Amino acid sequence: MLRYEIIIYWSSKDQVFVAEVPELPGCMVHGDTEEIGLKNANDAIRLWIDTAREFGDPVPEPKGRRLMYACPADYAPIFPGSLAETFDRP
Repeated sequence: MLRYEIIIYWSSKDQVFVAEVPELPGCMVHGDTEEIGLKNANDAIRLWIDTAREFGDPVPEPKGRRLMYACPADYAPIFPGSLAETFDRP
């Protein structure tokens, strides 16, 4: 399992969940649900690493931070039982 930090948030402009991997420059994907966004992010991480290795570029070691879910405080009740409820919130 890859241990890169993934930040998932809703984009009102694009009407999709965006998943960013801050430790891997340019590694950003989207999905119609937070679960699809997370799956797409993991696929993108693997592709990013494979491409970096193919071109001899360095691959940063993951810092091992927890997966984070970012959304407005009033967002979670819309999707009870969703991925959003499985992570710590401030």
